[in-house]
Amino acid sequence: MIVAPLSGSSLFVIGGLLFGKESALALSWVASVLGCSINFWISRRFGRSVASRFVGQAELDKLDKFISQLKSHHSIFYIMVIMPLSQDVVSYAVGLTQIRYLHFLVALVISSVVIVGAYVYLGSGLLELLI
Repeated sequence: MIVAPLSGSSLFVIGGLLFGKESALALSWVASVLGCSINFWISRRFGRSVASRFVGQAELDKLDKFISQLKSHHSIFYIMVIMPLSQDVVSYAVGLTQIRYLHFLVALVISSVVIVGAYVYLGSGLLELLI
């Protein structure tokens, strides 16, 4: 989750395959929240130059346009809407804004259940098909 080209979503599918639905969902959800939180704080602490090394300048520019339109009282909802696009890239981009970490965390916790759950259930479904 921290290095964007190595997206966590493929690991969620493999986790569902290897560990089954419940265990993989719990482990992957925790990993997703921790990884995205680390991304947020890397971006917040070290700024745009470091974040662009992890995700690329073009990705940050695309998300900047969208995130700049967020209103603080709607930020949790909007972050939840864009989080499925790419959790790692969105986490870096949000860290570059003035959005409070608590708002980001609430959106992340809620959206991660859906995102991670979808990938884990895909992986465990593949396992059931193979067996």
